[in-house]
Amino acid sequence: MKTSEKVIISLMVLFVIADFSAVGAWVFYTSSPEPTVQLSAEQSAEVREANLQYNANEVAGGIEYIKDPRTNLCFAFYWSRGPALTVVPEKDIPQELIRVADVDKMKAERD
Repeated sequence: MKTSEKVIISLMVLFVIADFSAVGAWVFYTSSPEPTVQLSAEQSAEVREANLQYNANEVAGGIEYIKDPRTNLCFAFYWSRGPALTVVPEKDIPQELIRVADVDKMKAERD
Protein backbone atom coordinates (compact mmCIF):
# COMPACT_ATOMS: atom_id res chain seq x y z
CA MET A 1 0.00 0.00 0.00
CA LYS A 2 1.37 3.40 -0.99
CA THR A 3 1.89 6.11 1.60
CA SER A 4 -0.74 8.27 -0.08
CA GLU A 5 -3.29 5.42 0.19
CA LYS A 6 -2.48 4.99 3.89
CA VAL A 7 -2.99 8.71 4.44
CA ILE A 8 -6.34 8.68 2.62
CA ILE A 9 -7.55 5.74 4.70
CA SER A 10 -6.28 7.41 7.88
CA LEU A 11 -8.09 10.61 6.96
CA MET A 12 -11.30 8.68 6.23
CA VAL A 13 -11.14 7.14 9.69
CA LEU A 14 -10.29 10.52 11.21
CA PHE A 15 -13.31 12.21 9.59
CA VAL A 16 -15.65 9.45 10.75
CA ILE A 17 -14.32 9.53 14.32
CA ALA A 18 -14.36 13.33 14.34
CA ASP A 19 -18.11 13.24 13.68
CA PHE A 20 -18.60 11.12 16.79
CA SER A 21 -16.37 13.31 18.91
CA ALA A 22 -18.62 16.23 18.01
CA VAL A 23 -21.41 14.52 19.95
CA GLY A 24 -19.12 13.58 22.79
CA ALA A 25 -19.15 9.85 22.07
CA TRP A 26 -15.48 9.51 21.20
CA VAL A 27 -12.26 11.23 22.06
CA PHE A 28 -9.69 10.95 19.33
CA TYR A 29 -5.93 11.26 19.69
CA THR A 30 -3.31 10.16 17.25
CA SER A 31 0.31 10.69 16.48
CA SER A 32 1.10 9.36 13.06
CA PRO A 33 4.52 8.79 11.54
CA GLU A 34 2.91 9.28 8.13
CA PRO A 35 3.94 12.49 6.37
CA THR A 36 1.32 15.16 5.80
CA VAL A 37 0.20 15.26 2.20
CA GLN A 38 -2.06 17.59 0.29
CA LEU A 39 -5.09 15.73 -0.98
CA SER A 40 -6.21 16.31 -4.52
CA ALA A 41 -9.75 17.50 -5.14
CA GLU A 42 -10.65 13.97 -6.24
CA GLN A 43 -9.19 12.43 -3.07
CA SER A 44 -10.98 14.99 -0.90
CA ALA A 45 -14.23 14.16 -2.67
CA GLU A 46 -13.65 10.44 -2.07
CA VAL A 47 -13.01 11.01 1.62
CA ARG A 48 -16.09 13.22 1.92
CA GLU A 49 -18.26 10.66 0.10
CA ALA A 50 -17.02 7.85 2.37
CA ASN A 51 -17.77 9.98 5.43
CA LEU A 52 -21.28 10.88 4.21
CA GLN A 53 -22.04 7.24 3.44
CA TYR A 54 -20.84 6.15 6.88
CA ASN A 55 -23.05 8.79 8.52
CA ALA A 56 -26.06 7.70 6.46
CA ASN A 57 -25.50 4.09 7.51
CA GLU A 58 -25.16 5.05 11.18
CA VAL A 59 -28.30 7.19 11.21
CA ALA A 60 -30.46 4.73 9.26
CA GLY A 61 -29.21 1.87 11.45
CA GLY A 62 -29.92 3.85 14.62
CA ILE A 63 -33.56 4.69 13.90
CA GLU A 64 -36.07 2.88 16.08
CA TYR A 65 -39.73 2.61 15.09
CA ILE A 66 -42.19 2.80 17.96
CA LYS A 67 -45.97 2.36 17.93
CA ASP A 68 -48.18 3.88 20.61
CA PRO A 69 -51.09 1.44 21.04
CA ARG A 70 -53.27 4.15 22.60
CA THR A 71 -53.28 6.25 19.43
CA ASN A 72 -52.04 3.74 16.81
CA LEU A 73 -49.45 6.32 15.77
CA CYS A 74 -45.97 5.19 14.75
CA PHE A 75 -42.85 7.21 15.39
CA ALA A 76 -39.32 7.12 14.09
CA PHE A 77 -36.99 7.79 17.03
CA TYR A 78 -33.31 8.64 16.79
CA TRP A 79 -30.85 9.83 19.43
CA SER A 80 -27.82 11.92 18.51
CA ARG A 81 -27.12 14.99 20.60
CA GLY A 82 -30.65 14.65 21.87
CA PRO A 83 -33.85 12.89 20.93
CA ALA A 84 -35.46 13.27 17.52
CA LEU A 85 -38.98 12.02 16.94
CA THR A 86 -41.32 12.16 13.97
CA VAL A 87 -44.57 10.48 12.98
CA VAL A 88 -44.27 7.88 10.22
CA PRO A 89 -47.18 6.12 8.51
CA GLU A 90 -47.30 2.55 9.79
CA LYS A 91 -47.81 1.23 6.25
CA ASP A 92 -44.36 2.58 5.34
CA ILE A 93 -42.53 0.65 8.08
CA PRO A 94 -41.72 -3.06 7.79
CA GLN A 95 -43.64 -4.76 10.60
CA GLU A 96 -40.55 -6.50 11.95
CA LEU A 97 -39.01 -3.09 12.70
CA ILE A 98 -41.93 -1.78 14.77
CA ARG A 99 -41.75 -2.05 18.54
CA VAL A 100 -45.15 -1.60 20.21
CA ALA A 101 -44.92 0.31 23.47
CA ASP A 102 -46.23 -1.53 26.52
CA VAL A 103 -47.79 1.56 28.07
CA ASP A 104 -49.83 -0.35 30.67
CA LYS A 105 -46.73 -2.11 32.01
CA MET A 106 -44.83 1.17 32.22
CA LYS A 107 -47.76 2.84 34.00
CA ALA A 108 -47.99 -0.03 36.50
CA GLU A 109 -44.26 0.22 37.25
CA ARG A 110 -44.61 3.94 37.96
CA ASP A 111 -47.52 3.50 40.38
